[in-house]
Parts: sequence; C-alpha cells; structure tokens
Amino acid sequence: MKGYTGHRLTRDQRHFNNRLSSARFTVEHAFGRLKGRWRILNKKNDLKLDFMRPLVHACCTLHNICQSNGDPFRQAWLIGVNNNVAINRNRQHAVGQASRIREALKGYMRTH
Repeated sequence: MKGYTGHRLTRDQRHFNNRLSSARFTVEHAFGRLKGRWRILNKKNDLKLDFMRPLVHACCTLHNICQSNGDPFRQAWLIGVNNNVAINRNRQHAVGQASRIREALKGYMRTH
C-alpha cells in the first residue's frame, strides 16, 4: 500500500502515512528475518501458488518454535537477503482496491 503524496496533506493523511511507515518497517523486518532463517523464502520459487501459503505458515511456525526454544536469530543470516517485493500483475485493480482500503484505514486510525 502506498501512502498519500503531495504537499498539502491533511492531518489525517499525515497521521496515516506515519502509521503506514511504521507498520511497513515492522513487516519488512519480520519478513527479512524469516527469509534470513529460511532461505527457501529468499529465492525464486517454482512451487504451485497453492503450496506457498502453507510453506510460509510452516516457516513462521518453525521460526516461532526456534525463538521459543532459545535458538537466537543471527544477524549474519541477513547478509544477501533479497528485500524485493513482488509486483502485482493486475496493477490497475490493485491500485483501486488499495485506495479504498487506505481510506478505510485512515478513518479507523482517526477514531482509534
């Protein structure tokens, strides 16, 4: 999701951009750690799309088990981690949908 752009943003839009930036940092950090520990997530994968959700779920579960059992994350694992994000092929639909979601989230953040 993309934040609001322009020079004359409303207070709600600036607040949304700050919250979005914070959330994006947290999510990117979490996925970087997952890709560092589980290298299968850090490369092009020819698996069927139906298998990707259980694969990511398994990596998250295993990561949590490792952390719970005192197996620390090693910063050296982040070397070579690819932080590129996949591009949605149906961009026009995604942009319209993201705009609607962004507006709904902005309204929610204004009241919470």
